[in-house]
Amino acid sequence: MAGDELPKWFAEHVPAEVAQSEIFRFDITLRNGHIISIDLLQDIDIDFDILEAQHERVAAQYVFWATIYSEVRASVATLELKLRAKRTAIARMLSAKFKQENQKLTDKQFTAIIDGDPDLIRLEATLAIAQRNCGKVYHMVQAISMRSEHCRSLAGFKRQEKEQSGRQT
Repeated sequence: MAGDELPKWFAEHVPAEVAQSEIFRFDITLRNGHIISIDLLQDIDIDFDILEAQHERVAAQYVFWATIYSEVRASVATLELKLRAKRTAIARMLSAKFKQENQKLTDKQFTAIIDGDPDLIRLEATLAIAQRNCGKVYHMVQAISMRSEHCRSLAGFKRQEKEQSGRQT
């Protein structure tokens, strides 16, 4: 599939406003700070005319997407740890503050104050985006795996067609 060309089946099954949106294209920041632009559409089409070439690329595509998934999953895990640490730090600070002031809060009040922390809210939003992207990449890895199976099956059918057409001439 060349450039921004969409897979053939896309026009039939995906509304144009979704196909042209950024839902399939997003950036991922790796732990080392590098930013990778992801385009989920680039590796999902199967073209019967170039099936052998596509099948040869499947292993490399799988390794690429599995590696990206591993990186994104690690980033999500890191954000989850940061979020837990931030919650704990806020809870400790609040406990000390209210203990010093001889005030008691209910569990709901305590939780509401923690949940309203602007830094915590930003971190949770970042985590939600990272989890969404992680899910997309996970399903891309699954799609590449399924694509490999489909290419193998289609290659077998294509071989049979060639053999049958050779016998008919």
